[in-house]
Amino acid sequence: MVHTRFAPSPTGFVHIGSIYSVLLDFAVARKNHGKFTIRIEDTDRNRYVADAEAKLYEAIDWFGLQEDESSRKGGKFAPYHQSERLAVYQEYVQKLITSGNAYYCFCTTERLDQMRKDQQKSGKPPMYDKHCRNLSAEEVKANLDKKIPYVIRLKVPENIDIEVNDLIRGKIFFPSKDVDDQVLLKSDGFPTYHLAAIVDDHLMEITHIIRGEEWLPSSPKHVLLYQMFGWQMPVLFHTPTLRNPDKTKLSKRKGHTNVGWYQDQGFLPEAILNFIGQLGWTHPEGKEIFSLEEFVQLFKLEDVSPAGPVFDETKLRWMNGKYIREILSEDELFERIKKYLTLAISDQQLKKVIPLIKERLEVLSQVNDLLQFLLPEQQIDVELVKKQSKKTEEEIKKLLIDLQEALQTDEEWTVQSIELDIRNLKASYPDWGGRNYFMTIRVVTTAFPVTPPLFESIEVLGKELVLKRVESVINKL
Repeated sequence: MVHTRFAPSPTGFVHIGSIYSVLLDFAVARKNHGKFTIRIEDTDRNRYVADAEAKLYEAIDWFGLQEDESSRKGGKFAPYHQSERLAVYQEYVQKLITSGNAYYCFCTTERLDQMRKDQQKSGKPPMYDKHCRNLSAEEVKANLDKKIPYVIRLKVPENIDIEVNDLIRGKIFFPSKDVDDQVLLKSDGFPTYHLAAIVDDHLMEITHIIRGEEWLPSSPKHVLLYQMFGWQMPVLFHTPTLRNPDKTKLSKRKGHTNVGWYQDQGFLPEAILNFIGQLGWTHPEGKEIFSLEEFVQLFKLEDVSPAGPVFDETKLRWMNGKYIREILSEDELFERIKKYLTLAISDQQLKKVIPLIKERLEVLSQVNDLLQFLLPEQQIDVELVKKQSKKTEEEIKKLLIDLQEALQTDEEWTVQSIELDIRNLKASYPDWGGRNYFMTIRVVTTAFPVTPPLFESIEVLGKELVLKRVESVINKL
């Protein structure tokens, strides 16, 4: 049975690149009627962040990418926190010691620091110099009896090429002389990722390892561990690195990487999944808009391009707008907008105005700016009115008195009747350019030069408020 896993470290916010990996894990498992597991790799206690795990699961739920087994759901292979599995790693690292595939290292921090400085001075890559690799059994026992602090390192075979088979990159060979004798167990008794992940992936019967391209250089160490334990290697798939439009690696310095930011802005989770699903993968029919269900049905790991795809926020905003305008029903849009609305606007008003604003919405948080014009207390900037009209105060005042009269006598107060009132009045002002005329009325009635369609906005505002605003500007001129 196909079994995928997502194994994050709880060290901070949820990265949008992590959701890319989760989507692929989820899709491969669902497509093959398998299982998707979330395992928490919390062995790096120095970087541990207390609420990071909760935020991860909140993001998973928001995107609708629920797992089958995890630290919150339990499962056949519990526990799913690596910090609760320390005895398991101790057992397996001792097996490596016994088989001669790992060794105790008693080097002090001071010695290792000096070693790295010397390597840097001579232009060598920072690697352990194997100082403790060939200690005799007697020397090791003596150091252990003295309780000298130690780590346990992987004993990388010498003078061989290590073959890593990546699903989309093919066979890659790493000379063992370039592979470090990696620390497997730290002095505090906690394993490093390189031991814990391999042991857990095997014991949890993971069949497909989907992880970031940055882990590719570590893969030869993992291949060696599988060989040393005599275990079958899972399918390895390293996702392409997501890039900024300038082709640099996607990072918080140049773009938005925190899932929380996308939530706060009002991006739709289904639109984000649609967008990231196309990063390195193309729909067989060339479609740009498709559902998660369709993606799961059609997606194949081997169809992903290894070239780093560009995470284009401009395109994501366009796609999010498409979902707002074309995918969500007005009832769905109403419920989602309410979560972002901070203005004192009634449900009735909101439902009435949604058809007017959705064409302008790219993200849901824009709703507050677009609906400012509805607030009764909104003041009209007379200087802005003058700027739009390019007329004298007396000319503006004359127009507004006539507008006031035309609207005052409108008994229907419909979009059609309001449009007729304003267009008929224009005939009496032939010296006013069309743009200046309508923009002046827009600012006087709505307070803003950019709003939903003018006649619809005036109708939603209501006769009483519109006339009050016109009167207030007349009095200021």
